[in-house]
Amino acid sequence: MEPKGKLLIGGAEERDGKPTAEQTLSDKKFEVLSHLLPSSKTQGRIEVVTCASQVPREISGIYQRTFDRIGFSNVGFLHADNRRGAAQKEWEKRLEQADTVFLTGGDQAKLATVLGGSQAWDTIEQKYKQEKGFVVAGTSAGAMVLSSTMILGGGTGESLLSQELKLGPGLGLLDHCVVDTHFVRRGRFARLAHALLLNPRYLGVGLGEDSALLIEQGFRATCLGTGMVVLMDASKVSDTNITEVDDQEAIFAIGLRGSLLIKGCRIDLNDRSLECITEKK
Repeated sequence: MEPKGKLLIGGAEERDGKPTAEQTLSDKKFEVLSHLLPSSKTQGRIEVVTCASQVPREISGIYQRTFDRIGFSNVGFLHADNRRGAAQKEWEKRLEQADTVFLTGGDQAKLATVLGGSQAWDTIEQKYKQEKGFVVAGTSAGAMVLSSTMILGGGTGESLLSQELKLGPGLGLLDHCVVDTHFVRRGRFARLAHALLLNPRYLGVGLGEDSALLIEQGFRATCLGTGMVVLMDASKVSDTNITEVDDQEAIFAIGLRGSLLIKGCRIDLNDRSLECITEKK
């Protein structure tokens, strides 16, 4: 059954006081974050989950100022450092009343540990599947954790080295993809390629700064923002030594495919077809 809700996954969206070089090209301020609520429902309830962050008060302040500027006035913040905190009845009640749940950046392993299998996450998942217009959004670690398999760390060198990449189970709303963020700026091509060679059924999604995918019906994705989305596909790799190399030996792959997408490009995550229509000036 196709989910009735939407997913919004971003690399590092524009926030108040946090400009990037790419954002100077934008002709619409806060374009990615403005999709947290539809234009007809700007007073809808947004619950921001800051469990992944080591500085939840600071990050909450930044987002509060940003949402004030966008015009989102009905915003709450939920933080817990452990599963006991996320199991509070207040969490469940507030999540049931939310129109959007937004997972901030930080440590994706911590976020998965705190939320995975909890009543709080069950509430979010059921609303995503059953409630039309409900949005589950994540940025940086909050985006990476939404896939079934997520990157935990490692794989940051120029070569793909065996046993260097760390993978783990994510929260599972996005079963088509492995997602990496800050993709261009932090040079994460090698580690996403490594993840795909180990899991070739997935599509690799590398989100640049101020770029995002808005995913509807569970598979129809549209690129947003001023940055770049990089797609990687290992399903047609004809030769690789990934199953044969020893620890710390380099990996090769022949037939790895990639695409560079910008605002307005559309992706069918089921059959991996693309459609890119650019606006003429």
